[in-house]
Amino acid sequence: MIDLKLPKKRMMIADASKLKRIVSFFIDFILVQIIIFGPFSGVVQNQIPMSTNFQENLLFMEQNPDLLYELAPVLFTMFFLVFAYFMIFEYFMQTKPGKLIFGLKIVGIENSKPNILRLIARNVVAFPVFPFTIFWIADPLYLIFTGQRLIDKFTQIKVIEEIYV
Repeated sequence: MIDLKLPKKRMMIADASKLKRIVSFFIDFILVQIIIFGPFSGVVQNQIPMSTNFQENLLFMEQNPDLLYELAPVLFTMFFLVFAYFMIFEYFMQTKPGKLIFGLKIVGIENSKPNILRLIARNVVAFPVFPFTIFWIADPLYLIFTGQRLIDKFTQIKVIEEIYV
């Protein structure tokens, strides 16, 4: 066997591009819709006759306040599963399926594995409770303009791409 003495592959770390982050988010969003929301949608739709008209939906909920209490455990379970989906993938793999497709990874500012408290803070925005819902609008806008999520700035987490040359 001939040893060619080729140089070893080197790895460069770069901040993940906005486009890859946005597309990976939509991939995860679709997976969450299929895996988590899909099985529960029948339960919710049987209880609430959904209309495309927001006013009609709001009026129905105002006229049936007990229904929200009946659905609360189901809705809480759904959002807890979304939170668990994000936490499990990010804690054990430092990525989620959408990010994995593009070779993206989350790390702490010092390029180490983020601790559990940072990950909890990063993913608590999945719960539809004020003040977390503010991040549903602020995070995507901040990402579009800066290339980083607002919550990532607070938790000192960044999304990187490992490039092998």
